[in-house]
Amino acid sequence: MLDSRWQSLTTEEPITYSESGLVMIDDLAVLSFTGSDVRSFLQGYFTCDTSRISDQTLEPAALCNLQGRVTAFGWALAVEETQLLWIVPQSVVPKLQVVLKPYLAFSKTRMEILVDDHLLLASISPDGSGNIAEEVHLELITSETTLQQRWQSLGTGQRNDIDSALIRARVPWLTAAAADRFLPQMLNLVEIGAISFDKGCYLGQEVVARAQHRGKVKRRLTPLHHSQPIVASPGTELTDSLGRSVGMVIQSAADSASAMSLCVLQTNAEEPFEDPDTGVIMHP
Repeated sequence: MLDSRWQSLTTEEPITYSESGLVMIDDLAVLSFTGSDVRSFLQGYFTCDTSRISDQTLEPAALCNLQGRVTAFGWALAVEETQLLWIVPQSVVPKLQVVLKPYLAFSKTRMEILVDDHLLLASISPDGSGNIAEEVHLELITSETTLQQRWQSLGTGQRNDIDSALIRARVPWLTAAAADRFLPQMLNLVEIGAISFDKGCYLGQEVVARAQHRGKVKRRLTPLHHSQPIVASPGTELTDSLGRSVGMVIQSAADSASAMSLCVLQTNAEEPFEDPDTGVIMHP
């Protein structure tokens, strides 16, 4: 398996980390949708226009519940006309299986989780040519030859660099802890390009469109710096100086010197903010 080959590559000799080196992302899953109606089927569930999904670039795509809250967010890729892949955090897969099961039962599309011979690697793109954020490039590796070539070219990177870059770019890594809680506008998904307002109906579409046109979204995705180099758990509720809940941590990153989080905050919330679990103070 490719993950075993990755482990051997990174342990065969002492690791020399590169700022733009490769990082294995083992908390993402690859969902495969296959069938003669796969594009039309997913058009009714994805927030993006499935006609734009190609085999060349990763297309940001979310799935909402009927209340317009985002259940999962990830990146879609076409393998062929009858197969589309969707890369999402592993923790939301069980929920997606439950949500999509009744709809899949009456379609010609089938969904499975790809396990063997698929490896997700991320790297920092200093020139801003990343495909899921300005600095971050994500690639799906399906052959040992490609893996060997990429590793020899870039070496090994560090996960904290990837997480920090995503936070700076306001790209949410939406795990199960924050699923079904926020509108796409609260997660910066309109700016990322994950929402099409021209494609027609999908789950939660009316709620999402109404929020966009009325402009009354009162929570926004905001990067926050920590007072101590301690990570915050996704799903943690942040409080203001009066102890009132004003937001939630979506993702966090830390090294030995600093830490930061990406949080959904009330637009009128006043800093500083506190993580009650750790006592860490956060500020923009």
